[in-house]
Amino acid sequence: MARCALLREECQQVALLPPEMIESIVDWMSPLALAESRWELVSKGFHQLMRGVYRRKTMLCSMKGPDAAFFRQFVDGECSDQQYRRLLRLVQAVFPNIVHLQLEAGVFCALLQVLNKMTFPSTSPLMPKLQKLSLLLGAPHGRLSLNTPLENFCLARRLASDLQSVAITVNVRDDSTDCTSCDLRRIARWLVELNGRTSSWDVDLRDWTANAQGWFSPSDVTALRDRSFIGLVRALMDVGAPIGSLALHDCLRQSPYMLIMTRKQRALYMYDEFKMVQNLVIGYDIGIVAPAFAHLETFGKLQHVRLEYCHVLFKPDFVTYLQNAPNLETVTVVLPHNWEERVARCTEGCFRNADYFCFKPEGWPVFHRLLPSARLEFEHYPDHQFVGAH
Repeated sequence: MARCALLREECQQVALLPPEMIESIVDWMSPLALAESRWELVSKGFHQLMRGVYRRKTMLCSMKGPDAAFFRQFVDGECSDQQYRRLLRLVQAVFPNIVHLQLEAGVFCALLQVLNKMTFPSTSPLMPKLQKLSLLLGAPHGRLSLNTPLENFCLARRLASDLQSVAITVNVRDDSTDCTSCDLRRIARWLVELNGRTSSWDVDLRDWTANAQGWFSPSDVTALRDRSFIGLVRALMDVGAPIGSLALHDCLRQSPYMLIMTRKQRALYMYDEFKMVQNLVIGYDIGIVAPAFAHLETFGKLQHVRLEYCHVLFKPDFVTYLQNAPNLETVTVVLPHNWEERVARCTEGCFRNADYFCFKPEGWPVFHRLLPSARLEFEHYPDHQFVGAH
């Protein structure tokens, strides 16, 4: 009897908690735990409380947060029917309020399979507030299965109505089975139906291959289309993807303070397709530049070029490469970490080597002559993270 009285007393104390405190406690729960709690069925008051909590769950990332272990099962391919039912419950409860959705390839594949079996409301999309969709493709983010309904364009059109931005990050590796150019083409075609061609896409290609992204012969471009930047960029452009920003990074490059004029240097060959975007970000040492053929083609879309800690071996050729971009406004050179301090401490004249001329204004003597309407800027971010091998 004493134990029952104690429990009754505790229940009465909990019942006296103000709704704001209960809502604050519930707000700490993960999206998956909230979706599975079904607390909105307790009473009308709890239903209103849960609606307020769900409205604040506007961002969902499959890699971080308390539900990362749950999403990792879809990436590893170790999910059962029960996990798919849990994912369906999460979609029904949380997704109508999501504004930014960041998913790995394996989770994206599972999500489409779940959505393909759902019944959508006839008047409104499932995710009416979704504004940004970020996808991570390639190892270690899982792969697309063959039964992923990427040919269901009706599903894409009814998923969201206010999508404004798409961000795609692709890890390019020698073992390219996780994300091939065909996979990227299928995803891009589905996303084009999702948000049309009016918004802008941010594409980030990260190179982990041993052979780097140098020049490829026409036959090699076809054979290595799954492992080359140019093959993936052409796959996106073939389906009409509105690429606004293109980032090209070398994840295996050495520190920018290492001398690079060696026989086995990793250098990026600059194709003309890289100029068919508004913002071009290069985190890759630039080697040979595409030759200028006698044609009148111009690239009026390119406005900003950003060189992140990268060496430019042939600076006059690179400036000439940008010459047929009439609307180019700025070329920004991001200096390496602690550049000014290292140059000031050096007494041996190491930084007078030609490798480092691209980090100095006097290393670009032909810039203003060939690009009179563009600005050459130098930026130094002491705390900016270096992308590549140290």
